[in-house]
Amino acid sequence: MSPGLLYQNGSWPHGDAAVETRAQVVPGPHRILLVEDDPALATLYKLRLELEGHEVVVASDGEQAAKQAAAVRPDLLVVDLHLPKVRGLKVLEALRQEETITSLRIGILTDVEDDAIREQATELGALACLFKPRIGPSELSSLVLGWLNA
Repeated sequence: MSPGLLYQNGSWPHGDAAVETRAQVVPGPHRILLVEDDPALATLYKLRLELEGHEVVVASDGEQAAKQAAAVRPDLLVVDLHLPKVRGLKVLEALRQEETITSLRIGILTDVEDDAIREQATELGALACLFKPRIGPSELSSLVLGWLNA
């Protein structure tokens, strides 16, 4: 894992310290809601997560994300911050107000390196923010395993 890949709890961990091991994760299958407006990236991430045995539901915009979160009741939400219709942070704000899903585990994908936005996402309960240009399907899959154990 490269430095600067993962922003978590106000710092940028280096090396494998940012990723929890597979042995620590509670067995699945887990339901993941992946919110990504780039169809190619969504497909790559979805296929990799499904190879790990997860059930993956994809939403392509913030409006769909809010509806799917209520309908699907995912174990984990992986959401892009820059979405059509409703931005990722607005989705998080809305979900945090829903009594039935306030404890939802959330991982953030972003293509903007902006610490203020990442801090805001962390305040809304995001476990981590990932810089999309530096994260591939395998890295995301490894991080998801840690988040599911959070």
